[in-house]
Amino acid sequence: MLIDIVLYDGVDELDFVGPMEILRAAGSSGADVGVRLCSRISVPIITCSFGMQVVPDAVFEPGASDVVLVPGGGWAARNDV
Repeated sequence: MLIDIVLYDGVDELDFVGPMEILRAAGSSGADVGVRLCSRISVPIITCSFGMQVVPDAVFEPGASDVVLVPGGGWAARNDV
């Protein structure tokens, strides 16, 4: 099973790092699971909400994976309205 985690500038680090670690550990332990960090478009680096920078593994292609995970983001930059 291939799982794409789609990242974008401003994504919350905790929303994708935790699931990625668990899923990759499952794959390393023998489960039929592969995980990729994907960008929506081709970019060299994605900057997360608290400054962490990530180099994506691939560009997201609809239908190429079995599961798509889109983490949240932008909460730290919210305006007080």
